[in-house]
Amino acid sequence: MLNYLFRFFIICLVCILCGSLFPAEVMATTVRPFDPPKVGAPEGYVEFQGSYDYPTDSPPPPSGGYPWTQTLKGSPISKETAPKYLKAVKNYIAEDMISLLSDTGKKDKPSDWKPAQKGWYNEPWLSKIRGGIHGVYTGSQCFSPVLFPKSQLKEPFTTYVYVLYNDVAGTTLQHAWGKSGMAPSFETDATQFPEGSIIVKVALSTATAEEWEPMDGALSWDIYTQPSNCPTEENEHPNEDDNPKLFPVNFFQFDINIKDSIAAPETGWVFSTLTYDKDVPVKSKTVENIWNDKMVFLGAMWGNDPEVTTPGDTLSETWINPDAPVYATETLGWGGRLSGPNDAAVQNPPYYICSGEGCDPRNPDKEKLQYEPVGGKNLEMSSCISCHSTGQFVMESFLLPTPLAKVGEKGTPVPLVLPGPDSSKEYFVFYEEGSSEWMTWFQNRSGNKPKDAGATAATDYDMNIPFKSLAYWAANVCNGNPSPPSACNVLQKKIKALGFGFGSNFEFDYRGMPIITKPDNNFEFDYQGMPIITKP
Repeated sequence: MLNYLFRFFIICLVCILCGSLFPAEVMATTVRPFDPPKVGAPEGYVEFQGSYDYPTDSPPPPSGGYPWTQTLKGSPISKETAPKYLKAVKNYIAEDMISLLSDTGKKDKPSDWKPAQKGWYNEPWLSKIRGGIHGVYTGSQCFSPVLFPKSQLKEPFTTYVYVLYNDVAGTTLQHAWGKSGMAPSFETDATQFPEGSIIVKVALSTATAEEWEPMDGALSWDIYTQPSNCPTEENEHPNEDDNPKLFPVNFFQFDINIKDSIAAPETGWVFSTLTYDKDVPVKSKTVENIWNDKMVFLGAMWGNDPEVTTPGDTLSETWINPDAPVYATETLGWGGRLSGPNDAAVQNPPYYICSGEGCDPRNPDKEKLQYEPVGGKNLEMSSCISCHSTGQFVMESFLLPTPLAKVGEKGTPVPLVLPGPDSSKEYFVFYEEGSSEWMTWFQNRSGNKPKDAGATAATDYDMNIPFKSLAYWAANVCNGNPSPPSACNVLQKKIKALGFGFGSNFEFDYRGMPIITKPDNNFEFDYQGMPIITKP
């Protein structure tokens, strides 16, 4: 009898502990917010383990303030002061980033890169799309050679990215997600980043030096994931084999976003981009020398220049480095605003342009649509801050200035696309450049103000929370859960209020383009760059 009571006590204790560690909503899904990558890692490589033990309190700034704030002496940033400011930021994170970039991921080459110990953190819920080594996921797919005529790109390339939040920004991940990651907060206060927050993004390209000369001598990483190969005339569906592969990619862009409301009083952020420059001489191609010397600033922006509505007019809130490599300047955003070669801010044809009154997504007026065919003008249509300004929950605007077709069940925006003249493929529809509709993507606002009125929460120019993590959380926790957490009810109530597509069978898989319409009307959104492709 005593033995039975003892075993009963142990079972009850385990149940109590499990209940406290894993609340009811956790048990509704087999996917966890902090899982390692679904694909695993190949033999000889270390499987990626994310850094998710988010800090509760922000560390205090150094005595005298952060080095970059000291360069401005209490004044806002300007074109004249931007270079010195950016250099201070780059130097501040140099030791950690050199450690990160030196990590080969190979078991026989141990690394000192320990992100949690160094105070860097990852966003949750992305195990489905992360690669097994380094934790990268697809950035944009199939950049066309027509975007890079000056640097003579020979073949399309795909990019892969990896994002980190510093120990200051990590407190916002804690406030938004908590310790369990299962019941996110939809309060604007929870998604605001403290001063001194730094968010970085490593971008890697599949282009080799033979395919694109600017990649000559670039640092290479091995990654393990499902390749996002580009369609060709010989093979229109190259990714039907979804097995992961081990392949190399080249480090060519590095973004640094800094929360600094004194430097950038209109938006609260300074966005900056470094790009690899093969022509900068170094004594030896060590990771340290590549970071210090060959990663050159393309530029920075701290506002959208909302008063500048005509390309070619002078920008006051963007600085572009006159010595940046040519390839990096070929994809600058609208009117020369900051955008790097990884950022998909330039659309190559085909696409549509329409005036505002002709862009009703429910009944587009074809008489007011202008079709830009293959061989036509590349369209500059975004920028770093423009894209990130759509960060809110629920997202009621797509990343680019296009009419919204619907909002899916996971709170993700679906842009308007229309068939081309031959009706075999569908293409983006953009608002007219400089129109009142277009310019809503190029406004300045503080991070606690959403782009679209009535949003549940503004996410302070962060895209990973609403466009990636929250969408995968919703897919795994809300979808099909008979007892969803209250956060799911907030999401569903908001989408129903919008009147956009709630109840449709919508699968979200953010990896860039394309957008694929399936014949059974199940709409799969898979944004992976350009173009948009409709399967028969």
